[in-house]
Amino acid sequence: MLAGGIGITPFLSIIKTAVHQRLAHEIYLFHSNHTPEDSPFLDELTAIGHSTPSIQYIPTMTDLKSPLLFKEGAGGGWHGERGFIDKGMLERHVGDLSTPIYYIAGPAAFVTAMRKMLVEAKVDEDNIRFEEFPGY
Repeated sequence: MLAGGIGITPFLSIIKTAVHQRLAHEIYLFHSNHTPEDSPFLDELTAIGHSTPSIQYIPTMTDLKSPLLFKEGAGGGWHGERGFIDKGMLERHVGDLSTPIYYIAGPAAFVTAMRKMLVEAKVDEDNIRFEEFPGY
């Protein structure tokens, strides 16, 4: 699952259902935001990712000017991924990019960029599902 900003909303429901039903499917949820403060459901999804081995929550921040400006828990500073979701980031976490089915939601530019990146990574277009939030 690749979410941009508020595009996380439908995925939150899916994740909660997977946890409730104890689904064995391995789920990777990448969530791109400018800063931790702009990241909806960050704490809730981080907790789910820590408590549910089948769910990997990978938030990434694209606009951290200084790692000391932002706090995350008691550790201070952002310790997660930085930058835009790209092929390298997906490979670090998922491995073989040809096997998953991808779900993408977010602003139109985000969805377009993610689709383009996946196609260039030789992902079968039949394995890419998407939803844009126009006017966002």
